Amino acid sequence: YGLATQLQSIGSDSETIALQYYIKNIGSKISASKPIVLKYVYDQNNSGTADAKDKIAYVDTLYLNLNKNASQLVSKTVNIKAGLSCALFVMVDSATCSCNFGFAKFPVPRLKNAGLPKSICSGDTALLGLTQTNGFKYLWQPSLNLNDDTFAQPKFSLINTDTSVVFQTYVLTTYRGQCSSKDTTSIAVYWPPKLYINVHDTTVCVNQKIPIKSFTRNGTGFPRIKWTPGTYLNDSTGFTIYAKPLKNIVYKATITDLKKCTASDSIVVKVKPYPQSAFGFNSTCEIDSISVNDSSFVIGDTLSYRRWTTSTLDTLNVKALLFKLNHPSTVQLNLVVKTSYGCADTSSKTIAVHPNPIANFSFKDVCLIDSLKAQDLSTIQSGKLIQHQWLSSDGYSSSKPEFSHLFNTSDTHDLQLIVKSDFNCYDTIVKSVRVYAQPKAQFTVNNVCLGDTIVTNNSSSIIGDSIVYVRWQ
Repeated sequence: YGLATQLQSIGSDSETIALQYYIKNIGSKISASKPIVLKYVYDQNNSGTADAKDKIAYVDTLYLNLNKNASQLVSKTVNIKAGLSCALFVMVDSATCSCNFGFAKFPVPRLKNAGLPKSICSGDTALLGLTQTNGFKYLWQPSLNLNDDTFAQPKFSLINTDTSVVFQTYVLTTYRGQCSSKDTTSIAVYWPPKLYINVHDTTVCVNQKIPIKSFTRNGTGFPRIKWTPGTYLNDSTGFTIYAKPLKNIVYKATITDLKKCTASDSIVVKVKPYPQSAFGFNSTCEIDSISVNDSSFVIGDTLSYRRWTTSTLDTLNVKALLFKLNHPSTVQLNLVVKTSYGCADTSSKTIAVHPNPIANFSFKDVCLIDSLKAQDLSTIQSGKLIQHQWLSSDGYSSSKPEFSHLFNTSDTHDLQLIVKSDFNCYDTIVKSVRVYAQPKAQFTVNNVCLGDTIVTNNSSSIIGDSIVYVRWQ
């Protein structure tokens, strides 16, 4: 009497049950030396009694001291074939008992195999129930949102479009042979969070700052956010952040709410290189043309825009620039270059326009037997003169600051002076110098007697000129 059962576990072919009952001796005293054999019998013919045609599920032997009318509580955990607990009897089969065999039926143990209540996020999948037991049949009700309502462990999935948590309760009926059982479980489907990012897929220049703001809706509680990878980000766990990427990258943001429901979004960032603006120019003297050559470049893109500017100049899309400044000065020249995407760089240089020297010299005309001397009178506004080059029309040249030359012929000669500054600016001047012929003094006189008058004849001569002065002494 007092039979009780509890199903502790069930597998694919067996079940473990805890049995409890009282055994009472209504005859003479039984000593512990005499075994009491107990058989656990399955009523396989569904006769309602334990008989010879039934299947013995388990045999146990007890050694008890039982006085007449005494009782003993028996607790036993046994492992039997799955389903036999539906019609299980305990039967006394002992040589110590001279009466008819006594038997009693255990109550059917409750099968709790629907599983514990669960909670999932919208759109996730949960497995209901426990492992399937061979020979059992299952029916889940309702069948809504299950992949198969006859599986021991069906898959449950639901998209929660409501504004709060959705609860679903299921009743599992298990057919265990001669009995059936019902168990109940429930599942909560939480409203999913949503993630919004204010930046879509974008293209930027290297190390360009991208402000990113994220917003959330729905879900349970205030979520946490995680950005992966965290490379080039100022904060990988913030909702308001900025990125300064150096190369192409995909950022993924994942939010997780208090129920561990998640939502994700991503941004594809393409990174374009900056160009390098550069140019060179020749050293420039006043009035000369200033020649500027663009040497800018970019790797992995093309230059599509050039802009040259000074205080008085603004020129677009010219690679080689030519302009003039007519007086000594300095000017800042700026070059802005952009790629086809729009990444830009600027370079600036100061161009100095140097003054030209003013060539000049002084001299005096000379006679043929004298050397012509010329004195340099050249000037320059700034800088210094570093080179003189004299050249006369008779082929004589000199690089000395002052000129001295003895001409071989009397004539009008050209004398050229070229002066050059320390910035290679130069000037040239040519002047005509006169080298006069040397007169030849000559005369004749007659022979006379004492007291007679001497007669002279001046026969002096000069080539290419005339004699304007004669003095006798």
